[in-house]
Amino acid sequence: MTPVGEIEPMTRCRFASASPEAEFVFGACEPEFDSTASTPKAWIDYVQAQGITRVLCLLEHTQVSDHDGLLNQYRDAFGSEHVKHVPVADHRIMHKQNCQKIFSPSSETQSRIGNL
Repeated sequence: MTPVGEIEPMTRCRFASASPEAEFVFGACEPEFDSTASTPKAWIDYVQAQGITRVLCLLEHTQVSDHDGLLNQYRDAFGSEHVKHVPVADHRIMHKQNCQKIFSPSSETQSRIGNL
């Protein structure tokens, strides 16, 4: 634990739990934002080493296009069914419809649930 008044060192890729209580939701900066993960592959390798198996990409379309084939690289690494892209403007509150896209099960998931 970092003593009061001292700044805790930033983790690689700014990887951290979404909240102190969250067990399954983590956040990380975009590839290349952190010099220790200077390519999408380095970012992918790092988060996979942390046990991450799914990616929800919140980068805006312009940010995604800054990285050559980023979403395809995520799909190749994690599997298409484990990658979702819901663009959100930086420093803005997410619109209700985007929350619904994230938290509503896909039709494929709904059909699997229905078959249980």
